[in-house]
Amino acid sequence: MSKISAVLPVTLAGREAEAPFGLLDNLFLSLKKFAQPGLFERFFIIAPPRDVEPLKAYAEKVDYVNIEVIDEVALVPSLANYAGIVDGWRLQQILKLAIAERVATPFYLTFDQDIFFTHPVSEEKLLPDGKALTQYEAKAVHKKWWQSSAYHLKMKTRLNEDGIQVTPAILSTEATQGLIKELSAKVDWVDKLLEPHLPTSKARFHPRWKHRHRWTEYTLYWLYLEKHNLVETYHADSSIGYTLLSEKAVWKIEGLDGWDPDACFADGDKSLFSLVQSSTGMPSKFVLDKIKKYIS
Repeated sequence: MSKISAVLPVTLAGREAEAPFGLLDNLFLSLKKFAQPGLFERFFIIAPPRDVEPLKAYAEKVDYVNIEVIDEVALVPSLANYAGIVDGWRLQQILKLAIAERVATPFYLTFDQDIFFTHPVSEEKLLPDGKALTQYEAKAVHKKWWQSSAYHLKMKTRLNEDGIQVTPAILSTEATQGLIKELSAKVDWVDKLLEPHLPTSKARFHPRWKHRHRWTEYTLYWLYLEKHNLVETYHADSSIGYTLLSEKAVWKIEGLDGWDPDACFADGDKSLFSLVQSSTGMPSKFVLDKIKKYIS
């Protein structure tokens, strides 16, 4: 049995009308090309109630990976109080943590829709020596994320050190469950994190609101590990040869000028995934046309 699962929050609203599943096609076609057979014990897709049935129909056509589509409100009932009020970026971070209650494997890999595989991916590469392959980034790059998460965990953080980078990331199921338990000590953890983001929240009037409520799922997770001296228990040293996300990933529209994906797929490149950020507004077909020769 595989030791790793995968999770992908999805919303079809606001996607290209002519190709609402375009980004999913790019992801799963590249998965078919590069993923070790049976790599993921289960691939969870979490979606708003309105999107569950269309995604189940889509998943039935993807017969090379075990997909389970989950209603986000069934997973996190209190999320219904925030849908349409708190921004979707914030909500999908909750989902990436909440899925730990359903995951049956020791680790799970988080995805966004705009990610695609670029090289062969095996359990051995993702879990070297049984620990999570980890991509690091200086905490100073996003100080407020780390300061806010430290506030919620009642601890201090050393901003001159490195921490975990953004999606894709591999999380320990056990540690994430521990984080949720700690955040729920006095109130429901979802309310604790999301209520301050409501337009009517009194917390918004606090002069340090931006420092207290700019948390992310990964900074919360990583600081929980640091607080309990668990980093080395679950995560591989940063000197491991492979990286999760390519340095050639495209984050902004100007990065598409002359973009050539050859560098992402090159034999000498040691990254396993790349992306063209969906916020660039580039149609999924544009991306597919660029990468299809590599994933066919």
